[in-house]
Amino acid sequence: MHRLILVLAVVAPSAAVAQTLPQTTPESAIRQTFDDAKARFHKCYVDHVPAASRVNNGDNARLNFRILDNGRVDGVYFVDTTLVQEQARTCVLDVARTLDFRVRSAEAVTINVYLGLDSKLHNVFVRLLEPVTPKVSPISVIQDHADDFTGCFDDLVSRTKTAEAKIRFKVTISAGSVQSAEASSQTGGDDAFRACMVSRLQQLKFPSTDGEIAVLNVPFSFSTK
Repeated sequence: MHRLILVLAVVAPSAAVAQTLPQTTPESAIRQTFDDAKARFHKCYVDHVPAASRVNNGDNARLNFRILDNGRVDGVYFVDTTLVQEQARTCVLDVARTLDFRVRSAEAVTINVYLGLDSKLHNVFVRLLEPVTPKVSPISVIQDHADDFTGCFDDLVSRTKTAEAKIRFKVTISAGSVQSAEASSQTGGDDAFRACMVSRLQQLKFPSTDGEIAVLNVPFSFSTK
């Protein structure tokens, strides 16, 4: 069976996604996880945002997390952020993906978080935003169709005996539909493989963004191992 590794980093979606936390998932445990991670988020800021580029009141980000019932992060993306440095955004997402919320619940939950960053560690803060009506996240939409994308890789392997392939897409969404899907980088694979991936992406239906445009940065990694 071929393996697909899918990691999402959304550049600028417009809608916040969250849901009421189960009673077995205390907010205090979630808050403690973020408190423990403040120094790591702060390091992303001071390492990748030049002092001359830092705004007077620091930078901020709103993040959407999907947390599995074992407390581990299943997916995370930016709802919005003032961080313009790609390395800083990537670092924040990398830290976020490694968090363990040390909670156990009956189901996966989605939370919306506000992250405030500053040059001084004691000014960094994280706030769990008020949960809102549950909505389907872009992460879950793509993950639910993972077999479709793996099918493109299966066809590639049948034609070329390729053992692995990586491809990154910039996907623009408006009113829940994919307006464009452009490959920004590709390692392995051919034109037919890329065309297949584009076709699969264009068929997806996402949550409506109320007329606003969402841009997703989506890296796929396939392997026969």
